[in-house]
Amino acid sequence: SLLLHAQNADQQLAAEISRLETSGQEAAALNKLGQVLRSQPQHYFALWKSSELCSRIGNMQKTKSAKLAFFTNGKQYAEKAIQVRPSDAEGYYALSVAMGR
Repeated sequence: SLLLHAQNADQQLAAEISRLETSGQEAAALNKLGQVLRSQPQHYFALWKSSELCSRIGNMQKTKSAKLAFFTNGKQYAEKAIQVRPSDAEGYYALSVAMGR
């Protein structure tokens, strides 16, 4: 079924992102999620995970302006995730991380 196919694709995406994260490739993970969002702008996992990655990458930046750019993007991704699924927790979690920096 179409729903099952979408769930499998989401599981594969989550596994790929996790693999990139654990090997220290946060920027590659964020880029991959950006590709998903270009074709599926309401993709909940891609939105909240992009927010989380922006916060993490922002913390690695050397300058305050570079940090702020990532945190601002992280906040925007989280806010969009909350709009897509207001009853799910991950968007609020990602927003709190982005705002707490």
